[in-house]
Amino acid sequence: MDNARNVPCPFCGLGCDDLALRASDSGFAIEHGACVRSRAGFGQPPSSAKARVNGAEASLDAAVSQAAGLLGEAREPLLTGLATDVAGSRAALRLAQRTQASMDHLHGIGGFQGVLAMQSSGGMSTTMSELRNRAELVLLVGTNGVDVMPRLTERVLEGSQAAFLDGKPREVVVIGPQAPDASDSEQLHWQHIDCPVYDVPYAIGALRCLLEERDLDDAATSDLPMTALAELASRMREVDYGAVVWGPAGLGAHGDLLVEALQTLVQSLNAEKRWGGLALAGNESATTFEEVCLWSTGYPGRIRFRGDDVIYEPRLIDAGRLLSSGTTDCMVWIGGMEGDHLPGKAEVPSIVLTPYPERLDWQPDVLIPIGVPGLDHAGTSVRSDHVVSLPLRSLRDSQQPAAADVLDRILAGLPARETSSC
Repeated sequence: MDNARNVPCPFCGLGCDDLALRASDSGFAIEHGACVRSRAGFGQPPSSAKARVNGAEASLDAAVSQAAGLLGEAREPLLTGLATDVAGSRAALRLAQRTQASMDHLHGIGGFQGVLAMQSSGGMSTTMSELRNRAELVLLVGTNGVDVMPRLTERVLEGSQAAFLDGKPREVVVIGPQAPDASDSEQLHWQHIDCPVYDVPYAIGALRCLLEERDLDDAATSDLPMTALAELASRMREVDYGAVVWGPAGLGAHGDLLVEALQTLVQSLNAEKRWGGLALAGNESATTFEEVCLWSTGYPGRIRFRGDDVIYEPRLIDAGRLLSSGTTDCMVWIGGMEGDHLPGKAEVPSIVLTPYPERLDWQPDVLIPIGVPGLDHAGTSVRSDHVVSLPLRSLRDSQQPAAADVLDRILAGLPARETSSC
């Protein structure tokens, strides 16, 4: 394809669908809708890499056969990465069930934070569309927005796109160490309440106390920007519709507790006004896997299969912990949209499916190059807010198969299940 317009972008959870592309020798140049993530994603040249087995070039059939053999021998396999589209996620679930594997997305910790908060205290969510059209005041916690989704300001926060602000500028307050990445305009006013990551939970706690007119201990708040927080609390009481938005990766070591505090704050505000919470998640297709896992098993990830049962153990099923502790005996990395988040060397038999084999600094037992959804083959991804499924297009002829096709071939090549009789 030489040129394409209104192209959906799979490279972050924002799900922009307005890109205009022009083909070049090294990939696609972006004429409209460019950001750092889309330039890197669409700019990659077509790959002609071959599969490898034990470091030696091999046919795809031989690599699939070797992968099936390794998985057939494994007792505690792990499927991770999972940066793939809907079809790839469904195929991964089929393979995990057949091999009785554990599953954890490379951003599993972010989903884990939100689920724990929802289980503990509930929550009230908003969507990208509601955020763009209605929110008068937006709190950004643990992120300045564009560090996670580079076009967030342009596509969502810019007040000129709001249907119900009646021309009033939107106010955005960044709480944390990162400063806003944009300047004030007629439609958008920024404020930065600067505090280190470890003080952000205390700032949120103080903010809630101010909103509920509860007493605060002077010693406990001595290091907090209390004047700015008091002014913010006063403004929050005035707005009819607001949103609390957070970046899971920037919340620190106890992010699950902070997400719970943010959701509790949102619920408190809803006693008199309308507020919603939203996580800026979904990069590297995290929301896609979470949704597919949820509708297939009833759980949003971090699962293991045992017989016909699905076991949900979000604290225990952590890919890094399973690999470092020796709990797993075979790793399957499933990529496609992982970008720079490539797997590190594993000390167990490893099968890696990735579009970026040349970027690996180690040699897995089986390495299978695959295509990128939305570039090398068609597919579907789910936007960060879980409400929009984005149809991805095939933009060029590619030699590389889709992850789903490779996973289904590995599944078909597994040895027959052992059965026992009484």
